Amino acid sequence: MHYLLRYDLVDDYVERREAFRAEHLRAAREAVVRGELVLAGALSDPMDNAVLLFQGTSPKAAEDFARNDPYVRNGLVRSWRVQPWRTVVGTDASVRLPGDGLSAPDEAPSRDALIGFMRGARHWVVSSIGPEGPQSAVVGVAVTERLELVFDTLGSTRKASNLRRDPRASLVVWRGDATAQIEGIGDEPTGAELERVREAYFATFPDGRERATWEGITYFRVRPTWIRTSEFGESGPRVRELAGDTLAALLR
Repeated sequence: MHYLLRYDLVDDYVERREAFRAEHLRAAREAVVRGELVLAGALSDPMDNAVLLFQGTSPKAAEDFARNDPYVRNGLVRSWRVQPWRTVVGTDASVRLPGDGLSAPDEAPSRDALIGFMRGARHWVVSSIGPEGPQSAVVGVAVTERLELVFDTLGSTRKASNLRRDPRASLVVWRGDATAQIEGIGDEPTGAELERVREAYFATFPDGRERATWEGITYFRVRPTWIRTSEFGESGPRVRELAGDTLAALLR
């Protein structure tokens, strides 16, 4: 569950905060490390409020943070309140709406469900095999209608060198309480295939058109050979593996 901690700031907040800012930021960063604080910052134009987004099973972390915050203790905050926020849309939403799940309790994920889930998260962890073992990076990934995973990178990067030497790749994506793990074979499409996957990539990342002018830019496509999805909702964990003929049917 998400919780919003809202601060109503005093008029001279900007002038007074410097004396307490280091302590405030230290406490905020510690809350991030503990997995409690997700985002935080003051609103601007005017800077009269601040909003801190917490996550957890109760509002306690947010309330404890406010009570101990040097901004609150030293009068930079007129008042504060914590409100539950039932987030339902977005990569890190705490509740998934009907139809947003990967699968029904007794069914494997459908192709459309997989594509919808994967497209809901723009950044993935991609692992390739380096000379001395696995190497990972976070990259922006686009998903085609054929369940191909496409990303751009410079040809001089480790992952480009790795995939050219050994095309095996694994990717992980997560949204809230659900994850997908994919293993597949990567390649660098050319000709018409390159144009097709590039257009899919640009549809997800319009700024990719600007990067397309960079010297050394290239595009990799990973076609899945194995997929495992996991969901840890209120009905309990659901883990599904797709491989062999079952996966091949989805990729047709």
